[in-house]
Amino acid sequence: MKFSKETTTFRESALWSGIILSIIISTLVAAAIFDIYEMRAKVKEIQTFLGGLSVLAASLFSFYASSAAAAETFRRNCQDDDTKNRNIRINMILIAETLRQQSHARLTDLEIHTEKYKLDKIHFKCYSELIISIPEHTEKIWENIAIIPQDIQLQYLNLINFSNMAEQDRISGIASCTFLRDEFSKQTIKAEKILNKISVGNDISDQLNKLNIECNYIGWNRIGSLLAEINNSSISFLRKMEESCNWNPDLPPYPPNFKAHEYTKPKNKPV
Repeated sequence: MKFSKETTTFRESALWSGIILSIIISTLVAAAIFDIYEMRAKVKEIQTFLGGLSVLAASLFSFYASSAAAAETFRRNCQDDDTKNRNIRINMILIAETLRQQSHARLTDLEIHTEKYKLDKIHFKCYSELIISIPEHTEKIWENIAIIPQDIQLQYLNLINFSNMAEQDRISGIASCTFLRDEFSKQTIKAEKILNKISVGNDISDQLNKLNIECNYIGWNRIGSLLAEINNSSISFLRKMEESCNWNPDLPPYPPNFKAHEYTKPKNKPV
């Protein structure tokens, strides 16, 4: 229920009409009481009409009072809705800022682990530290996602999706690495049994050592790109939100040859 300008004007008109009728009725009654200009007899003749005017005036005052109460209730509800929506928007901004900070830190760690992106693979322990934790209350935002425009909804969706993908990719990489190391251990044990626990030759030993090293290292290219996309998406989202549109963050060390997707690339606010 919305109160338009016409409704407000009609409500004010009803108040003034009620006041005018009350003044007229009060004047006629006073004149009848004191019999001014022989008004007592005249008022008696129109007392039914005056009664009707009194009822009309009371109705006008009643309408004004009820509509004023409704307007105040509507104003408070709108104020509560605005406060609620603003809180939701602020929560979304805080989530985006949290993911931006995490992706910035993880990209900085990745640069260090790869010696400024010179290495193709990093140790599984370093890989496992590239964690992106999505805040728990993120899921509650989906219930109120409609309060922001559709293009910003897509930006927020990309941010959360890339964050989930990065964490799933990290878990999958660690699982694959663990599987390879377990297989290496099993094969080593089998080889020792076949050779009747005799020490294997130097060539075979070197090959096993190399294989062991390979089992402990993981390629970082995919998760590096996902971390960069998270950072780009969060920055773009923050620049589109009214409460954070003027914010200018520091960019992390992105992987070489990284090119953000068009729908996640931050856009500068037009001057």
